[in-house]
Amino acid sequence: MQMLLDHIAAVVISGIIILVLAVVTLGGKSSSIESTQYRAQKRMLLNLVEFLERDITNIGAGVSPVTGAIQSFDTSATIRFFQFLARPDSSQAAPSVIRYEWEPEATIDLKRGTVPTYTVRRLIDGTMDGRSTGNITSFRVDLLTADSTTVGAFSDTRLVRLDVTAISPIGVTQEIQESRWTKMFRPVNFLRTN
Repeated sequence: MQMLLDHIAAVVISGIIILVLAVVTLGGKSSSIESTQYRAQKRMLLNLVEFLERDITNIGAGVSPVTGAIQSFDTSATIRFFQFLARPDSSQAAPSVIRYEWEPEATIDLKRGTVPTYTVRRLIDGTMDGRSTGNITSFRVDLLTADSTTVGAFSDTRLVRLDVTAISPIGVTQEIQESRWTKMFRPVNFLRTN
């Protein structure tokens, strides 16, 4: 009888150990998947941000008068855009027309609700330069005066605020659903008087 009880106890203890190992393995796998998704999300967002920072910092480079550097800006249409003059390459003599377009492509369910996803395209002199980015859930550009109020005319712009939010290109995790990047720029060319 004692031997039978010992065997039953051994089976129960073995079952508990197997269950604990399964839970630990699944938890580790889930954590690994989420960290992979988070890294992919950050890498995609930082690739877009690299060009945004360089372009926004250079608004007005090679433009005289600099008040004409921002050409157009529309966030009310289906395809929203921000277009300005800048030199994307310091070796370039004349400024180029740089245009960022963002267009809704689908929707996705997140903890905060159903939101649209956008594709952001970068064009230089009307030609797409191959740096399109999808999976953007928010792309916001604010043109501001020196005292951080919304501009009345493009020529009053002294600050540019960007706010970009993205989801992972390989799917949405339960914990980290979006990555956000925001920055306020004071393009040095806007300090010029001519």
